[in-house]
Amino acid sequence: MRRTIEQYDLLDRQSQRVVIIALSGGADSTALLWGLLLLGYRCVAAHCNFHLRGEESDRDEIFVTELCDQLGVPLERASFDTYGYVAAHKGVSVEMAARKLRYDFFDKLYERYDAQSIALGHHLEDNVEQLLINLSQGAGVRGLRGMLPIREEGKYIRPLIDTPPRLIYDFLQIAEQPFVTDSTNADTSIRRNFVRHTLRPLFDELNPSFDQAVASTIHILRDLEQLQDHYIRSTLPADASQPLEVAWLRQQIAPLALLYSYFAAIDCDRLVLQQLLMDCTKSERDNSYARYEGRGGIIERYRGYLIGTTSDTLARLEQAANVCLELPTIESWQAGAVLDHPLGSIEIAVHDSSETPPPAIRTLTPYSYLVDYDQLRAAMPQLQFTASTDGEQWVVPLGMKGRKPLAKLLRDAKVLPSRRAATAQLIDNHTGATLWLVGVCRSADYQITPQTRRWAQITFTPTLSDPLARHMEPHTVAR
Repeated sequence: MRRTIEQYDLLDRQSQRVVIIALSGGADSTALLWGLLLLGYRCVAAHCNFHLRGEESDRDEIFVTELCDQLGVPLERASFDTYGYVAAHKGVSVEMAARKLRYDFFDKLYERYDAQSIALGHHLEDNVEQLLINLSQGAGVRGLRGMLPIREEGKYIRPLIDTPPRLIYDFLQIAEQPFVTDSTNADTSIRRNFVRHTLRPLFDELNPSFDQAVASTIHILRDLEQLQDHYIRSTLPADASQPLEVAWLRQQIAPLALLYSYFAAIDCDRLVLQQLLMDCTKSERDNSYARYEGRGGIIERYRGYLIGTTSDTLARLEQAANVCLELPTIESWQAGAVLDHPLGSIEIAVHDSSETPPPAIRTLTPYSYLVDYDQLRAAMPQLQFTASTDGEQWVVPLGMKGRKPLAKLLRDAKVLPSRRAATAQLIDNHTGATLWLVGVCRSADYQITPQTRRWAQITFTPTLSDPLARHMEPHTVAR
């Protein structure tokens, strides 16, 4: 264990900060506590009673309490209604519930004690079993390199991760230190126990040094993972919200690994990403549209780009699309105004043409809208900011003849399909007419002329901009 701590720089021997020990009372965690104490580290034990095994759970807690009293180690205990948690959280298994409750408890202790680390008792055989489980389910380098000695920048450590369990039992025997045994460890209907009691003996028959052979493979795979991560970091854009160009992706080494990493937040199944990659190999599909679903959002293939949108962003877009913001009365605009809409902030300013001539429309960004203030005031429209929809809305764009459906304008402007229904627009609620489709076009109504005495500028700053916008050619509709 000391070699592992030194090899991976898990702990600082000179530090006075405590190490939190996840202490179940089993052989692994008991040996871990003993070992760290013998090496001179200050320890605080943390025990969780999940009340899943009746009297046996209480037996474990009593044992841990007596052990810590014997060793003079402070003990923090937590008692959980695990079944109650499962009942209150749909779709959460007992195993998932226990894991969340346990780590939430550990995290709080870590902060309260300002601890060096939280030490877990996983040993070499646990890592071998995890590799076999991951292999049986299909895994890449990350799944096959097993559990790491250190994670979350040293918050969690596994000092026994390279230690064979026989050495743990030998140590406890020499120390004459008893431990408790979880009776469910013999239940082979539990996947890990099936691997331990049924599969592992077969591998040991094939190779008596199977654990050490796997340990060597794990170290090789860890190195390969670091090489892979370095390649991915140096190849992919730093900002994961930016689109990936399909043509660029086709030229890369290991494009599937790049997709996995770049769209990790979308959490797509492997088959989904494989289908996406297959679609990307066909250049004739570059200008078509496809949507790929993940557990954490969607990936869209559109106009030669791949764009990921998380579930959180999709929910915000959906919420924003239902918000209608009425602008203040036009007479009050002269004092200026700043308004907030879920899609963005709106700033209104009125200027006198004799003092501040209006800028040429062609010099404006598509997020600025100029109108003749006096024309607007005379017409007295009821102005609202809302989101566009896929309905029968239309606009008469400045510089074009006749009215155009918003859906077609959004399509022609190459707005990402998932963002179209949440594109901001300024409408006259009296007539239902769209005066400004933000980022796309403005109507011919209330336009500035040489006779304009006062003019108003409305500036929209989007909070959820279209990630594809900066990658497209400017739209040809006059703004």
